[in-house]
Amino acid sequence: MSQKLNQKHSEWSDLITRTSDPSIELRILPTDLSAAGRPIMAPLVNFSVINVNGDDVTAFLDSQLTSDIKNLPDKKLLRSGYCNPKGRLIATPYVFRDRADFNLLLPDNLADEFLVRLSRYVLRAKVKINRNDGDAVIGLMAKPEMMAIPEIDDIAGVQTMSLNSTQTIVVCPFTSLELLWLRLSATHSTGEENLWRLESIRNGIVNINNETKEQFLPQMISLDKNDGVSFTKGCYPGQEIVARTKYLGSVKRKLCHVKSDALLDSGMALLNSSGATCGLVCDAVPVRPDKRGHEGLAVIQSDHVKEKHLTSPDLSYVEVLKVM
Repeated sequence: MSQKLNQKHSEWSDLITRTSDPSIELRILPTDLSAAGRPIMAPLVNFSVINVNGDDVTAFLDSQLTSDIKNLPDKKLLRSGYCNPKGRLIATPYVFRDRADFNLLLPDNLADEFLVRLSRYVLRAKVKINRNDGDAVIGLMAKPEMMAIPEIDDIAGVQTMSLNSTQTIVVCPFTSLELLWLRLSATHSTGEENLWRLESIRNGIVNINNETKEQFLPQMISLDKNDGVSFTKGCYPGQEIVARTKYLGSVKRKLCHVKSDALLDSGMALLNSSGATCGLVCDAVPVRPDKRGHEGLAVIQSDHVKEKHLTSPDLSYVEVLKVM
């Protein structure tokens, strides 16, 4: 882990230690938001913020990402994709506009590579790309009827953006983080980042990471839903293949919500009844205190989605809960 990432993790750890009530025992929060008594906040420690700015930033990002960047409103969160020339996803950043700038949120273990790859295409464009280590990211979760954001607009630099009906992302400078965290603590319980990942899994959100990069077309992880892919804008890396896949209807893989009583992990192969590989796990998190039971998302060949005998490499049974 780099020195800057170590510092970020240390700042989060110090903050949570300072603001926790020592008289309250650490409780394992429910894995189902319907069982939670109030909204939950989680530090998204393993997300990086990439800032992109400059006179040509809108046209530049529109030519690199799968979504319609030119028409993205201010402070609206959008899932997007960054593909290689073969249309395979290198990253799936969350993108939001902050006046003339854009910010992209993606996993720490992809951030440096993403910066390097994106920077290759700047050429003579008036664009600057930087990793913003001064911002923290928080995930808020609640049942739809409980998703009310407290008054935090008066805190300097805070940006609050809805992701879906049960998840909201808050970006905040570390200089304002303690004040924000204390304000949120009045109405929210504290959860771990894995709880945010679990809710993302249940909402069908795939965050490409270092183990799954360059494995999937956007349609394989349903990124084309909810404006993650624009089929009416100009070119971007891999655009021809992504468009051809749409118009030929040639995606023969499905994104599935899966569970197992054994370990599931990003990049893990799933096997059919004949022992041949038929799928790949995108992300998974433990859902039991002993960390044995896991839920996850996997891309599975369409012919095997309803198969009753899918297994992990150690031959543990994997159940498909639903097609997303």
